[in-house]
Amino acid sequence: MKSLLLFSLLLFTSGKVSYYQVAYIAPLSKDILKNNERYIYKGDSLEVIYSFWADGGIMGFMVLNNSQKPVYIDWTKSAYVDPNTTLNYYPVNRTGAEISPATEVYKTSEDWYRLFSSYILTGYVGAESGLVEEPITMLPGKSYLFRGCYRILPNTRLSVKKIKPGTIPLISGIRETFPGWDMESDSIKPTYTFGNSIVYDTQKDFANARHIDNRFYLWRVLSFEQAYFDGYDKDNNSINSPYHSEKRYFISHLKLSDID
Repeated sequence: MKSLLLFSLLLFTSGKVSYYQVAYIAPLSKDILKNNERYIYKGDSLEVIYSFWADGGIMGFMVLNNSQKPVYIDWTKSAYVDPNTTLNYYPVNRTGAEISPATEVYKTSEDWYRLFSSYILTGYVGAESGLVEEPITMLPGKSYLFRGCYRILPNTRLSVKKIKPGTIPLISGIRETFPGWDMESDSIKPTYTFGNSIVYDTQKDFANARHIDNRFYLWRVLSFEQAYFDGYDKDNNSINSPYHSEKRYFISHLKLSDID
């Protein structure tokens, strides 16, 4: 018992230990459904499938046109939104620190395809212009595109000053706990909210433009020593971490002074 207490004390006081935070995301919008490890918006013509797993968080998403008719998306009126920011998807202001080019996480269109491959149905085709910055995209019937360049804000550490260190259950299925901080919030008073707005129409003139407004919030943040996060493959990618889920993101290489 004494050795366990000593280990815990060293864990929280050593300045050489690297810490990680894992942020859990939940939808505020009622139209967003949970499907395995993803969140999906299902509309009359379009589906929007989200992925957040990245260091610092990137809201990548796939837009799927389920109808037989083309749909036009106006990126100049579509945007990433949080309580303090509205960042239009076109034009992209690359001078801002909040911008994260898709190539930082997804280097090729094949990477995007692998990410969302389970949701690309037989007979659907990719709209190559989806990865190109343009004011308006014409999305043909039974086709899809990928989009997402904005980091989830804030993309820095999340303070745990008001919380005492406790224990966190290891989520791999093993009945075990380890030291760390566990913060939770609810949809009534969420700690942080963000999302995106997409404007589209079936007509080029957008005479009957429709809006998709999807919102999410952070419902849980775990902070703990790096060893409990690790699950790296031979290329040092974190995809094998037991915390890997498209409904979460992580913040890496934090010092204790960054989060306490």
